[in-house]
Amino acid sequence: MKTRLSVFLILFLLGVTGCSTTRMMTDPVLTGQGAGIEEKLEGLRLPSAHSMRPVIYTSGPQWFERQLELIEASQEHIVMTTFLASQTDSNEALYEALARKADEGVDVWLLYDGSSYMENTAGRSFIRSLRWLEEHGVKLFEFNPLTVSRLPSTLRLIIRDHRKLFISDGLTVVVGGMNMNHMSLASDQHDLMFEFTSSGLASLALEVFRKDWNALSWDTIPEGRFAGFQPSGFQTPIMGHDAHEMTVWLANQSLDGNPVMASVFAVLFSGAKESILLTPLFPILDGNMRRLVADAVNRGVRVVIVPPYDGVDINRNATEYAVADLIAAGAEVYMQTEDAEGRFPAMLHDKLMIIDGRYVLVGSTNFNFRSMNFSKEISILIKDDVFGQEMSDYFQNIIARSRRITADEAGEWRTFKNWLMHLVSYITA
Repeated sequence: MKTRLSVFLILFLLGVTGCSTTRMMTDPVLTGQGAGIEEKLEGLRLPSAHSMRPVIYTSGPQWFERQLELIEASQEHIVMTTFLASQTDSNEALYEALARKADEGVDVWLLYDGSSYMENTAGRSFIRSLRWLEEHGVKLFEFNPLTVSRLPSTLRLIIRDHRKLFISDGLTVVVGGMNMNHMSLASDQHDLMFEFTSSGLASLALEVFRKDWNALSWDTIPEGRFAGFQPSGFQTPIMGHDAHEMTVWLANQSLDGNPVMASVFAVLFSGAKESILLTPLFPILDGNMRRLVADAVNRGVRVVIVPPYDGVDINRNATEYAVADLIAAGAEVYMQTEDAEGRFPAMLHDKLMIIDGRYVLVGSTNFNFRSMNFSKEISILIKDDVFGQEMSDYFQNIIARSRRITADEAGEWRTFKNWLMHLVSYITA
């Protein structure tokens, strides 16, 4: 039985990975050492803008309160995309606030993934439908619903919208790893959200949302819908001497044939000179991704990867199996583990990447096979030495609470059970 299952999974995986976008990670135009990171980003035509230093939220309850404030202050529009959206007693105030703003005449859009009602988190027993929001004028769209009628299109059901995006009044843009569900907003999960104040960045993100929404919904958003609005009472910040301005790039992956995230990671890995710091969820990599890590290490770059310690056995098994491959590629791997009393640490869900203490990639994207190939993702790349050092210090605090995994320990995790979970995770994690 094990043999048959193994053969089936291997054949299925070969079929799925045969057209992987990670082949971009071997493209000499992206990985060659002749051009720098910014020159390559320009070649990718990645849109850029200027922004004030982002405000960082490091816990679900903290972001939950700020989200309520932003919703209450919105005057014209609220735009949201999320992977998991579900209502429970713990986050009911969030959805009630959206309904109130829609009643007041503010346009509210919410695009959420169809896996929301099948989430395997602590809040799964308490979730309630969001359809009541439509009665208040909130515009909802459920991406790629997981229904029995769609089972004949099983391969298409693999595609998920993993983005987390909040935009208010053409000025505030928030990205990160937090969903609109109980696990993200009411638990002790270790996560990040980044709030940017930038009309230029908001304009780019709104156009991304408008095109994606129009590709899915009959209730289309007209071109120019978000142009020209400025909240009353708002004064444009003075850039330069009195404020800290930074350059940001918006990386959006809509799975329209453009392998955005694989290309961005190729540029960042190949452009690193000193260090690459990563906190990916499920670091399940294929050969091209492992080669990208090894090439950086061979150039003398220190690559440090801190995956989460997941209390869910099947998720942790997949990650444990992958660790040996990361170490073999030359990466240092650290992992948060149980404390002396056997308690699980808060799950690390940061999705953070720091290059040379200067470039910081934040958003929904994990450095794993699924994010490169089967997920709609959105991330923002920040260039700033001061901010880069701050996030490097934050990363070092994570390492201080973790322990380095040895090759021997990783080898003990290479069991059949873990291999099976690892194989499945190429398309599920």
